[in-house]
Amino acid sequence: MANRSKNPRPAASRAVASAASSITRVPAQGRLDHGAPIAVIDIGSNSVRLVLYEGLTRSPTPIFNEKVLAGLGREVQTTGLLAADAVEKALGALRRFRALCDTAGVRRLWCVATAACRDAENGPEFIAAAERICRKSISVLSGKREAQLSALGVISGLYKPDGIVGDLGGGSL
Repeated sequence: MANRSKNPRPAASRAVASAASSITRVPAQGRLDHGAPIAVIDIGSNSVRLVLYEGLTRSPTPIFNEKVLAGLGREVQTTGLLAADAVEKALGALRRFRALCDTAGVRRLWCVATAACRDAENGPEFIAAAERICRKSISVLSGKREAQLSALGVISGLYKPDGIVGDLGGGSL
């Protein structure tokens, strides 16, 4: 007998999706419940990275971290463009990252891009495609803003920081 349901998903798939949506999220043993996980996607000159954190806190605890070496910035100095194969690899990683965020129940996602995207002639075109995939606005950081955010990360992650920090990226220092 043919499936007469107007829903194109198989019944088993619908049942799994229904069960997953009704599961009460319980924090891991020994962890406080800080609400839904949060995430950051960092689109850099060498890599595209997703980090999921257990919640929004002063010093969030990472619960998942994945990096894809896309090499977006490898041709920017010579051609002025993001390499086509690197763009495809980065966009593929962003599709995966968006799916992971959806699966993990991430409600707050921040997306940033750095030197390669701000310097490349086709950077705005890449950012537009990436925003469609991520369903979020992507902040293309200036070099100064990137340095400020790096400093804030050090300040929030270390007790009484004292010294000099350098952020050596693929397209900037």
